[in-house]
Amino acid sequence: MPKPSSLITALAAAALALTSAGAVAADAIVGLNVKPLPLYAKPDGGAPAAKSEGQGMPWPVLEEASEFYRVTVDGKDYWVDSMHVRIARGSAAQCGPVIKGVPPPTGSTAGAGENVCR
Repeated sequence: MPKPSSLITALAAAALALTSAGAVAADAIVGLNVKPLPLYAKPDGGAPAAKSEGQGMPWPVLEEASEFYRVTVDGKDYWVDSMHVRIARGSAAQCGPVIKGVPPPTGSTAGAGENVCR
């Protein structure tokens, strides 16, 4: 039987993997810093496989590796250099029910103000 601490570590790693994968899926490329944009077959910055003028934007980010984003352009998967594009990060507050009469949060937690979920 595994030790409780190793089981907790494994569960925490699995949860981190799931949350980080979900965060990337909500991101999208919304603009180009370089035109035409080089599209790469691998996230290594080698010779471009194709180029794009940005048609069909926004492009959802499918994966991130080595400072490159994997996107689908014209039905094919390519990698783009993160320095060549502008990205919109998908984020949303995960607020539960607001309970009245609870004192405001204290400490220095960023974004923990009393108006965060209103």
